[in-house]
Amino acid sequence: MRPGDVDLVRRLPALAELPQTAMDRLVNGAFVQSLPRGATLCVQGQPPEFLHAIISGRVALLGVASNQAETVVEFFEAGDMLIAPAVL
Repeated sequence: MRPGDVDLVRRLPALAELPQTAMDRLVNGAFVQSLPRGATLCVQGQPPEFLHAIISGRVALLGVASNQAETVVEFFEAGDMLIAPAVL
């Protein structure tokens, strides 16, 4: 990650109080992506591959019941982490 990206991640509320050594370990191997509208981050029923921290923008968590249309379950905004319990 670039130094400016680490600063953005450091400002996320859930990570703001981490000691520097923990932050260094966390961002080792991490990367920042800018994704287009409609991109799929993960699929319901599949184990997540990443912990997604939203730096800017908005992400909708969609759920699907059998033979039903997709439904918005939750919105995630800048500062939120997407599906953190499932990843951790």
